[in-house]
Amino acid sequence: MVQPSPLKVLLSVVAVSALLRGCEAFLSAAKNSDPNCSGVSARSRIPSPFASQQQHPTATTLYYTTQDDQPDEELLHRALLAARLGVSGLLGGADDTDATNSCFDDTTAMPRKKEKEWAIHRALLEARLQRDRQSTQKVQNERNIHRALLEARLSNAAAVMSIQDSPSNDQPIIVVEEDDTSMWLGGDVPPLSSAVDDTSTDAILDALNARREQLQVESAARRERWVTAKCQSAVRLMMDDWVRRLDLKRWPIVALGTAKGGVVVADLDRGEVIARSPDNTHSPIGGNPNLNEFLYSTHDGGGTTAVVIKGDSVISSGREGGARAWRLDVESKELVDLGALAKLKGKQVSAMSVDAEGRLWVGVYDGTFEGSVYRYDLLDPAPLSDQEPHIVKLPSGVLSMAVSDETSLVACGTTGGTVELISMDKAEQIDSWKVNAEGTKADTHIRSVEIFQAGKAADEEEGSNENWCVVAGGGNGSMRMRWLQTDGDTASVNAEEPFDNARLPLAIPPHSGMVVSLTGCRQNGLLVSGSQDGTLRVYDFCYDDAANEDESDVSNAGSDEVEFSSEFEAMQDEPPQVDIHPVILYQLAGYKIWLSSICVDEKGLRLVTDGADNTVVVHDFTGPVEPDSGEQ
Repeated sequence: MVQPSPLKVLLSVVAVSALLRGCEAFLSAAKNSDPNCSGVSARSRIPSPFASQQQHPTATTLYYTTQDDQPDEELLHRALLAARLGVSGLLGGADDTDATNSCFDDTTAMPRKKEKEWAIHRALLEARLQRDRQSTQKVQNERNIHRALLEARLSNAAAVMSIQDSPSNDQPIIVVEEDDTSMWLGGDVPPLSSAVDDTSTDAILDALNARREQLQVESAARRERWVTAKCQSAVRLMMDDWVRRLDLKRWPIVALGTAKGGVVVADLDRGEVIARSPDNTHSPIGGNPNLNEFLYSTHDGGGTTAVVIKGDSVISSGREGGARAWRLDVESKELVDLGALAKLKGKQVSAMSVDAEGRLWVGVYDGTFEGSVYRYDLLDPAPLSDQEPHIVKLPSGVLSMAVSDETSLVACGTTGGTVELISMDKAEQIDSWKVNAEGTKADTHIRSVEIFQAGKAADEEEGSNENWCVVAGGGNGSMRMRWLQTDGDTASVNAEEPFDNARLPLAIPPHSGMVVSLTGCRQNGLLVSGSQDGTLRVYDFCYDDAANEDESDVSNAGSDEVEFSSEFEAMQDEPPQVDIHPVILYQLAGYKIWLSSICVDEKGLRLVTDGADNTVVVHDFTGPVEPDSGEQ
């Protein structure tokens, strides 16, 4: 074997040493210029807030913000997708071509990548919750200003725009003169610095008209998809326990009550559970046997009796009596127990709802011939466990509840077969409706109730608030509706006489099982009902007089088959005329007998239901369905 010469060995050692020194220098330089991702320029990477997250716990939220320091949900969405896919180009910018060099491509950092993904997701949820908390007053202000402007310039051709001097200073402001009255636009909006000429006013009105026409087109398209059942139906969440109650206020966050007595908050976009309470938080069995008979008949599936969500507040109730408050902590993925609601210990809670102003309404079954509604304030600094609720006493036990912010009414279905109306402003009972005649076969308890806007939408001007009604679903599958007396501009109800006795109450085509849930579709004239017969039905209350004359025998057999209470008949000199013919458009079948909750999201785009064992089903009407998709 030939031995290498000493000279060659020496040269080899020198070469290897030089190579090692060069590599060390290169790595040191790369680390100094790019400590988080070697070899990738800072401009080509996704900006990463996670390196400093331990030093600043809100770094993730603060990094993806707008110029006014508000969380930027679009950036958070893109960052979340980037974290999942391992690319940086989703954030946009001039250096997107270098996205494939992202530091997320390092396969050795997969656990850290998952942690980053969750951090961004938590920040996104926090941004959504913050938006929900801040939106109520903003929406109300915008609605008031928009309504005032439309009333001033569009609804009344006699309105005159003029410039007058402000009483408090010499700055001119816009006022509207109408029938010897003046209305200041904008309330607290500061006076304009200069007069507004006709050209500027016309440009504003043109923009408003264009926007109104666009909204009308979009609304008509949404309604058409609902009417023709152009939806995509899918299971969006699968649980390890049966779903017994469901509530959704803003897509995609949903609150659930389970058969084992647990409370769950989930994200239907991701199909993942965000937070949950321990099982047996509420007693899964037991409760008042009479109340259980009214609510479930012989098909009691056990579990949580009611659940409601508003922002990061969750309220739930169980068969042991009372109700508990929770706060959603997205950082720790936990529901923080805030304690039991005051004054409800041992009370059988059957229904709950939250209005737009953060007031919590709780329906209580005190007995067959006694019920009550408790009102709390979620925005009050005092915890719900320390608040002194306002209590409204009712003559029968409460089984169901509907809250309408537009009409400022709370409707309660009771064991006595009545619908009790409560004024949200006065927090007192203002009227009662005996839905079916006393002592007849149709007489039954009211298992579900809804307040919604019926009547035709196509021919009415935008902003019309007429044709509001109350719909009641009975324990025997019957459905009835009665009109409300509402102001056409504000939808406010006549507190002295809320029900419109000049218009005929209607019998709606019934279900073959107990009607357990009712909800309006947020598309004028459409209503969805859910029943123990395993179906959801979509009803259309919008009609054309001529087109429906020949269909009256299909949708409603006529006034002769409509039964009325003696109380209503006594108020009538002669029976009023039927002026609407609700029809069944279609039904969605395949649900189990334990169906109990149906919700429509805030934009009227998705129908969300339980009643399918351990799943949450979503019927999505957001866009057209492909012909070959096979969807309902």
